[in-house]
Amino acid sequence: MITITPQKIDFFSKGQDGKELRTKRGDPYIKARITTSTEKIYLNVFDENQKNLLKVGQSIELETEQNGQYTNYSFPRKKSPQDIKIDELEARIKALESMVNSLGLPQINKAEIGNKSYDAEMIEADKKFNPTVENHELEEDLLPF
Repeated sequence: MITITPQKIDFFSKGQDGKELRTKRGDPYIKARITTSTEKIYLNVFDENQKNLLKVGQSIELETEQNGQYTNYSFPRKKSPQDIKIDELEARIKALESMVNSLGLPQINKAEIGNKSYDAEMIEADKKFNPTVENHELEEDLLPF
């Protein structure tokens, strides 16, 4: 993500061949040439709302993506409800990991999951917090039913 301040903006609705610019689906769009103090940026503009965001002297945030020797620019995408939910879940997982780590349990290294030494470490940690359970197998008299 970069922030630019345009010094000059030119809009084009036709390509170099004189034909109207259209997407692969056939929808019309315009191309903006944005001149800053250091570079010229070409940006595809697909609707009036995007065009209204482009004003000389006003800072604009753009997403960048390196494609070989070229840099592609685009307006920041709106997050879908699924993206928002994923971000929320990731934040909750980080909070839970932080809480677990604050208990003094061994750190979980994703590369060690399934490793026997990791399992033994967890059993030892469990004994520390549950000293009455020596045998980690179910005993019938401990079952609630």
